[in-house]
Amino acid sequence: SSDVCSSDLDAEGWFHTGDIGAMDPQGRLTILGRRKEMIVTPEGLNVFPEDVERVLNSTPGVHDSAVIGTDRVHAVLILEPRADKDEIVRQANARLADQQKIRDASVWPWPEFPRTEGTRKLKRLDIARGAPPPARNEGQRFAPDTPLDALSSLEKVELMVNLDVDEAALAGADAVVHLLGEP
Repeated sequence: SSDVCSSDLDAEGWFHTGDIGAMDPQGRLTILGRRKEMIVTPEGLNVFPEDVERVLNSTPGVHDSAVIGTDRVHAVLILEPRADKDEIVRQANARLADQQKIRDASVWPWPEFPRTEGTRKLKRLDIARGAPPPARNEGQRFAPDTPLDALSSLEKVELMVNLDVDEAALAGADAVVHLLGEP
């Protein structure tokens, strides 16, 4: 519904979204990050994960990053082949403010992070728990161990188109992995 309940507004008429913003001298609002994702250091300084991720993602060797933590910055990295985690952290820290510096880093073992379906935002809690991203059954991507009899006819057609296989190949396979030419 597009209706806004008065209890959702503060005394000045602002809508509560969970975002933290700042007003510049010209009156423009900049969204800094989500309150629930903000890291507060022991010194009481705020760190927005998106700011650190922006620096990490622009560092050569980083495919993607997620920053998590409650009081210190921890970077979870998806690296390009032969990239060095420690060197990446060193390069990123050289470009970050003291409170933003990465104190610990780990390498994510899967090719992508878990994300929300619609907005593709990072699922930071799942990342912190080390939960793998769910298998995606969207046209071009199916988990290799997905049994073909678990797919709808439309999903089978999408799979054939995306893998460039014919009905005979599909009929002779038990799971997606058999269509990929893997044992």
